[in-house]
Amino acid sequence: MPQTKGQIVLDAQHPRTEVLPILENNSSLGNLLLCRCSIDDGEAMHRSAPETYCIPSAQERDAVQPGEYVRLVFRLEVESRSIAERMWVQVTQREGGSYIGLLANTPECITRLRCGDLVRFKPRNVIKVAAADAFASQILRGTNVRVVESELHSA
Repeated sequence: MPQTKGQIVLDAQHPRTEVLPILENNSSLGNLLLCRCSIDDGEAMHRSAPETYCIPSAQERDAVQPGEYVRLVFRLEVESRSIAERMWVQVTQREGGSYIGLLANTPECITRLRCGDLVRFKPRNVIKVAAADAFASQILRGTNVRVVESELHSA
């Protein structure tokens, strides 16, 4: 989907759903796939596994400033398959109870998103916070590894 400069590509409150043709040899087979791209709720993930899924405090997630980086879980659902990718977003502004930021990673699995895409999210979506200097040092140390998980939903 082509984007206009400054257009929000993904909003945590409104997952993006697209119908894509299944292509083989560059010709449509007439079959369609329903794809849904969303940002996970970090608070809900923490509640489901508080011993193993730690997130920053509500105060820390609510105090993020422009220029800081936050980690979000982006999810792509295609039919019964779900792919989640944890990626960094640089916060550019606060808008009411939401943040707007630029995707700082190049997605490996969720190719409908691109580095530099604008996303809108709430503090509840944040799973990690890093100041700009801490983020830069993580990259320099090579610890900014994307974690990708795949799972099958039970029918």
